[in-house]
Amino acid sequence: MNIPYVDPQNMLYKFLATSSGLVEMNSSIAYTFAYTTPSSQTAYLHRINLMIVDSGIGFNEFGGLGSALSTGLELGIYDPEDNQVLDFMDGQSLVANEEWGWLAGVDDIITPVAGEDGLRVRFTFSKVTGDRPIKLEAGWSFRCIVAQNLDGITKFRIMLQGFTVGHQDVQYG
Repeated sequence: MNIPYVDPQNMLYKFLATSSGLVEMNSSIAYTFAYTTPSSQTAYLHRINLMIVDSGIGFNEFGGLGSALSTGLELGIYDPEDNQVLDFMDGQSLVANEEWGWLAGVDDIITPVAGEDGLRVRFTFSKVTGDRPIKLEAGWSFRCIVAQNLDGITKFRIMLQGFTVGHQDVQYG
């Protein structure tokens, strides 16, 4: 099926959330933030947009916590049996602000301002896949696993963008 356009109701703009719903990623306990494709759909993921807002954001630390994380966070794609099929971190955990730069291929990710600083990252998967999105079948999920206390960060969210369709293949090219 060739799709020349995407209907508005099929656009995917979702904040990664826990199983109990959307909460800030600046929690004091470990969480898995995820988007799982509904059973009647296939999702095509183009990018994640990430924003951390905090005071004194610098390199060699996470957010404005003053140090790097000891365990960090993981980003990956998981199948319905809970197997990780794509590890965006190549077996490593993301522990410091500058690591978003090498993951997403961006420069100047920290925006210092009066008050709280911002760390903005747009990780566009289709830039490395020849303009093709990542396909997630029903039950597959994109996950950010945070295994550390981040309650010192003012705000931390990740939004996933793409589109969904019923169980049909989309042809590109």
